[in-house]
Amino acid sequence: MPARSRVHLLFHDAGGGHRNAALALKMVCQRQQRPWDVNLVQFQELTDHLDVLRRFTGIRIEEQYNILLRNGWTWRVSANPNRRTCTRRARAA
Repeated sequence: MPARSRVHLLFHDAGGGHRNAALALKMVCQRQQRPWDVNLVQFQELTDHLDVLRRFTGIRIEEQYNILLRNGWTWRVSANPNRRTCTRRARAA
């Protein structure tokens, strides 16, 4: 029997949905009985030693991004190439 291939799915807990998307992909692979060993890898854990913002603030970069999102402090760039300005995202009620 041939060895099973390994698949590493990297995800980040910044923003929303990345972990759930990785879990969904893993579940689909299992349900379809793919010949893969799927391993979920949290990207922040791999790169903690490179997180300069954490060194200065004590807060992981993914959490800093989540704070920006929670407070509506993010900017969205239009996909329209003729529109070059950023628009501030509306804060969720």
